[in-house]
Amino acid sequence: MPNRLFVTTLAFGVALAFSAAAGPLEQSGTTSRTSETLELNGVDQRQALPCDGRQVVIAGSGNVIELTGTCAGLDLAGVDNKVEINLAPDAHVTVAGAGNQLRWSSTGRPRIRVEGVENEVMRLN
Repeated sequence: MPNRLFVTTLAFGVALAFSAAAGPLEQSGTTSRTSETLELNGVDQRQALPCDGRQVVIAGSGNVIELTGTCAGLDLAGVDNKVEINLAPDAHVTVAGAGNQLRWSSTGRPRIRVEGVENEVMRLN
């Protein structure tokens, strides 16, 4: 059974391929919060969001997201997203898709898994 991150990445890839013929994409998407998770899905969003210790899920294309505070972990999927995040010392991070840029800081050594092509992951501190 495929994992959720793979299915999300595949779905956005297909959507981007079909939308390319329609012209430039406009900013669109959704953000949802629970006490444990922060989920952002969309295209070309520019946001600064507080983590408040939550697990973060970002899926889409062309998003520029700054996460403030400390985040429990991150699942990033899609194409050409740019994310800056402060991670909990024991965080789990997955980056999947193509051309994503992740800039992170932490007081520990989070476990980071990178899948896809031309994804960049860089520690800030």
